[in-house]
Amino acid sequence: KDDAHAAEIAVTVVDDMQHKGLGALLLSPAVVAACERGITRFRGEVLRENAPVVAILDEVGARRTASTDGTIVFEIQLEQAEPTLRRLLRMAAEQFATFVRRLIP
Repeated sequence: KDDAHAAEIAVTVVDDMQHKGLGALLLSPAVVAACERGITRFRGEVLRENAPVVAILDEVGARRTASTDGTIVFEIQLEQAEPTLRRLLRMAAEQFATFVRRLIP
């Protein structure tokens, strides 16, 4: 609440649905909605042991602002991360489409 241009972001995907690109797909509308409302940065917290998400954060240039024994607190500049986020979201959409095609006969 101390910064009108920052928003906390959190995405949770149940265990059975992980590694299918759903997390990245869920981020897409959040990024669009944030940009429409003047948000320029996302802040959040991730478990240190969540290697796939930590790798994505590193790839999009997230800055680690703090950490504890079990978590990493991060901040992402949306403008800086936009090209990488778009690529990740496109990949997630393709994976999700494949997933849906398997469900629908």
